[in-house]
Amino acid sequence: MLLLSRDFRTHLCHMPSPSASSLPTLVIACQLLSLHSSVFAQNFLPTYQPTRLSLLPNTSLYFPEALSEQGVAGGYMRISSTQFPIDVAVTWDQQGNPTQLDVGGTYVSASIRGFSPFGAPIGRVSRPADLPRAGTWGMTGFTQLPESGLGGIAITSNQEFTLGFTVQPTANPELTRVTPTLWDAAGPHLVAGLEELDGYSQSVNVVSVYIGVTLNPTNPSNLYGGFIGRNGTAQRLNFPGFPETRGF
Repeated sequence: MLLLSRDFRTHLCHMPSPSASSLPTLVIACQLLSLHSSVFAQNFLPTYQPTRLSLLPNTSLYFPEALSEQGVAGGYMRISSTQFPIDVAVTWDQQGNPTQLDVGGTYVSASIRGFSPFGAPIGRVSRPADLPRAGTWGMTGFTQLPESGLGGIAITSNQEFTLGFTVQPTANPELTRVTPTLWDAAGPHLVAGLEELDGYSQSVNVVSVYIGVTLNPTNPSNLYGGFIGRNGTAQRLNFPGFPETRGF
């Protein structure tokens, strides 16, 4: 098969003064190239259609929060039950069929907050009398990320690391900080530059630039802000009163 560039097709279809004998061949060539372009576009342009998500038995509410590159949705469902768990981590395939993810052992709640580029769900699990723990789901179930502080949640990921937040103690036993946190092969790292604020990472791109949300509990009238960062550091976005920074 021969693929011709758009510039070449344009030149071919606008050749000056064709002879009468060459005109039929030229017209057929232009029609074939135009047809090939249409077929090429139909084969490679994505198509979208709404799909109703099915629910697990005894579901009282649900929230599909994330979408993977492979077209799988993820979130949680709240189960009307007198026993744990209350919230279960769920994925939906492209036909809307739900699958409850395995957590292992007794737990109160679990939810998916995002996916890795390879389709692995990431999020958190809360067990009885315990804080939320960040982790990922794989073939063997839920794997907790290394500990940092007083628990946390994983929210987003790229090919290099996972991002989210952890709860960190302070000198005041009654005060904790929600701190953007990065997990890579070396373990957890607190994102520097936002020490006076609460915050969490929201999105990261393929070149490892991440953005997120800041919260200033000392100034409720200007609570939300945003940040952008790279290489374990962050700086605030200079937009006073800016609402939540969600993605690129």
